[in-house]
Amino acid sequence: MGTSRITMCGMWLPFNSQNQHTACPRAGSVPSLLLLLAAVMVITSCAERYQLTNTTPSIDEIGSTVLAGLYKNDFKGLDAMRITEREFRELIFPGLPIGKIKQWQEQYDFVWGDVNTKSTYGLRAVLARYGGQKFSYVKTIFKKGVTAYETCGRTPFTKQTYRAHEDARIIAKDESGKEVELKLFGAIIEYRGAYKIMSFNIKD
Repeated sequence: MGTSRITMCGMWLPFNSQNQHTACPRAGSVPSLLLLLAAVMVITSCAERYQLTNTTPSIDEIGSTVLAGLYKNDFKGLDAMRITEREFRELIFPGLPIGKIKQWQEQYDFVWGDVNTKSTYGLRAVLARYGGQKFSYVKTIFKKGVTAYETCGRTPFTKQTYRAHEDARIIAKDESGKEVELKLFGAIIEYRGAYKIMSFNIKD
C-alpha cells in the first residue's frame, strides 16, 4: 500500500504498510502509552469509520420487513432499507473490482448515480406490481450465492470484508396460500453481523 505519514516526536515520520515504523530519536524516552495510542489509532481507524446504519439482524427480518412495506405501499420506508451514498462510497465501492481501477475511481459520481437511479426505478416497479398485496414470508434464497469483498485496508491491520448475498429471491405465500418466488431487490450486504439491502435494482 506504500507509505503514509504520522506525527510522532514532533516530526513527520513514515508509516510503512508492512508495519515498520521509523524510530524516534531518543531524547530521554517517548512515553510508551503515546506510542500505543498512536498505533491503536492507525489500526482501528478504518474499523471505526465504517458502520452501516438502519440495518437488520437477519436476512429473514429483511424479507418480512420488505413484504410488510409492499403491503403498505411504503416507498420511503423501503427505500431507507438500502445502502446509502456514504456507505456505498466508503465501504462498498472500494471493495468492488471497478473500485480498484483509477478510471472508475475518478468517475465515482457517475457510478453512484447509476446505482441510485436504477434502485429508485426498481423500487417503483416493484411497488407498481406488488404494492398493496399481502404475502406471508417463508424464506429468502440467493440465485448467485455469496461473494466476499475485501475493502478499506489502508494497512494489513485494517482490511475489512463484507459479503454480498447476490440475486435475492423471497419465497412467500400469497393470500390464497400459494407459494410464490418474488424478485424484489438485488443483493443483501452482510457486514459485521448486520444486514442491509444493496439496491432495489431488479434487472441485474
